Amino acid sequence: MGLPAGIIAANVVFLLLSLAISPEAFLAWGWRIPFLISAALVMVGLLIRLRISESPEFEAVRTRGEVARRPVVEVLRDHPRRLLLTSGASIAAPALGYLVLVYLLGYGTSTLELSQPTMLTLIVIGSTSWMAVIWASAVLADRVGRKPVFLVGAALATVWAVPFFLLIDTAQPVLMAVGIVVATSSIAAMAGPQAALIADVFPARVRYSGTSTAYQVGSVLGGAIAPLAATALFATYDSSLPIAVYMAAMGLVTLLSMAALAVPTTPEFTTAPESTEAPNTTPEVAT
Repeated sequence: MGLPAGIIAANVVFLLLSLAISPEAFLAWGWRIPFLISAALVMVGLLIRLRISESPEFEAVRTRGEVARRPVVEVLRDHPRRLLLTSGASIAAPALGYLVLVYLLGYGTSTLELSQPTMLTLIVIGSTSWMAVIWASAVLADRVGRKPVFLVGAALATVWAVPFFLLIDTAQPVLMAVGIVVATSSIAAMAGPQAALIADVFPARVRYSGTSTAYQVGSVLGGAIAPLAATALFATYDSSLPIAVYMAAMGLVTLLSMAALAVPTTPEFTTAPESTEAPNTTPEVAT
């Protein structure tokens, strides 16, 4: 939930500044204020990072002396299919997130000629629903399974791409809000179970490297390229339809990747010792 919470905080600060000072003052010195305020978040992030402990599964691996010496190499060598599919499954959420919450701001103000406060307000509304649905989808995933919830989010992201831009192009804030809320809800339905789901795909000895690599590949192929692709598509075709098709394609890649991914359904996968020796049944490992 940190990503939408951060987007809400950032956009609220920019919204308040845009209402409090003139555009000229904002360009001259006001833009520095959000950056100075954000310095406090660095300390919060550092504190959280220093206080995070290792998972019980990894502690069990370390106790048995089975920590991978070159985990990234081991992931690439021994688990290429898992890495490929988890990377594909990680594409749609950042791609749609950047399109909805980054590209849309410029698209709304320059192409649709809406005011910046209006667009910032719409983004805050979308981020609020995003944060709420992440929580709801995570709770639901614990009850009905992580993969089904994720697949629903990926399917919704795929089919909603065209209706999303049809609603956005009306330039009517209420209709735009509907389009944004549904779009961010599709992202949230994937984000809620995604972290635990992808982590469970990799053995504990290489879990961090496997999960992190999948996230970064998905973020680069999805999030980093999406705004550039959207800008190029609109400049070429002067229409939002190619962007919608691009969004649908990203959703389809993630949907197919997750459908093909073998996800463990029993907790033994994450807690059972991975060596060929007899299992250690001490309470610390068993739990």
